[in-house]
Order: sequence, then structure tokens, then C-alpha cells
Amino acid sequence: MLSWQVAERALFLWNNDHIRNLITQNRTVILPIIFPALERNTRGHWNPAVQSLTLNVRKIFSDADQAIFDECLARYQEDEAKQKELQEKRELTWKRLEDVAASKVVAERALFLWNNDHIRNLITQNRTVILPIIFPALERNTRGHWNPAVQSLTLNVRKIFSDADQAIFDECLARYQEDEAKQKELQEKRELTWKRLEDVAASKVVSNEAVMVSKSISSIAIDKGTAPKATASR
Repeated sequence: MLSWQVAERALFLWNNDHIRNLITQNRTVILPIIFPALERNTRGHWNPAVQSLTLNVRKIFSDADQAIFDECLARYQEDEAKQKELQEKRELTWKRLEDVAASKVVAERALFLWNNDHIRNLITQNRTVILPIIFPALERNTRGHWNPAVQSLTLNVRKIFSDADQAIFDECLARYQEDEAKQKELQEKRELTWKRLEDVAASKVVSNEAVMVSKSISSIAIDKGTAPKATASR
């Protein structure tokens, strides 16, 4: 017997008055158990007979106790939303994993180019142009790339440039460290500015005064590292 025939025979039980009465009397126990199957059949069963019989059973429960029916429907929809959210999270996680794996492959393939003597010679000949461009990426990979293979290959490339021209390498390193220090200082200034803003806002809340901060003032303050002046409207 095919699965749809089994479903059809089971749903035909509701045509028996005695069984229908027993089930409806115990609807508080039975409906929460079978509701998901009923709902799935109603929404998308491929067999019209099964779908039609399911709608009849659904109506029996709905007519017998609308409150329990609505409760089961709400719970089903809530579970469905959770499942959908979980599925989306899974898909997003897999997408990120695929992206990470792809980036790893791309990084490895790019770094493997240095194993080619011709390409390595071309790059080292043009190191004064190429190294300043790629140095930040090399340095970031060297310091903290999660993949050991990429990190190891990057160290090899870094050494090639270092051996080829230590002066240019040191110049690029110094520039990178200088830019890094500037970025750190800028970030600290931003955090300090926002901290001051929060303190000003908190003090005005205590005195029930509104704080008006214009975008231009806050942006200037962030650039200069000074606290923006807050004007209180009375």
C-alpha cells in the first residue's frame, strides 16, 4: 500500500461517528499531537483526496473547540518561524564557511605564485612598486591569519622581499607601523569623544535637560580628538 493510501485510510476513521466522538472528547490531548501533520497535509500534500480529507478533519477540530485549535495553530506557526530562522542561520553559517574556504584557496593560490621563478623575478624586479601595495596584506596575514598554510606562505613571501631589498622592506614596515599607530590613536579619540558625549548626556538626563549635538560638531570633535560641546535646550 502506498503512503498516500495509508494517509487516506487513517483520515477515513473520522467518518466513523464513534471514533470521531472519542477523538473530539480527547481533543486537548490528541490535537496538539496530530496538528503539525494536519497542517502540513492541508498546505501542501500532493494528493487531492488526502488534502480534502485533512481539511475535513481540521474543520471537525475547529468546530469542536476553536480555542484549542487556535492555540495549536499559533504554536505551529511559532515553531515554523523558529525552524525557518534556524534554517536561515544554518544556510548563513554554511555560506560563511564556503566563503572562508574559498578565500583560503584564493589566498593559497595567490601565494603559490611565488614558487614560480619567472613570476618571482618579475615581482622582485618591480618591488619598489609592488611591495608598498601588498605590504599591509602581507603584514596582516603574518600577524594573525587563522590558516597556518596561508600564514607560512606569507612569511616566505615576506622573506623574499626582505632578502631582495631590505631598505624598501624596512621603509614599508615603518610606514605600516606609522599608519597602524595613527589608526589606533584615531580609534582612541573616537572612543573618548563618545564617552564624553555619554557623560554629558547622562548629566543632562539628571537635570531633565535635552542634549542637542550636531553632526558637524561631533565629526570635527572626532577628527580633532576634542569633546563636542553640548547645548541644552530649556
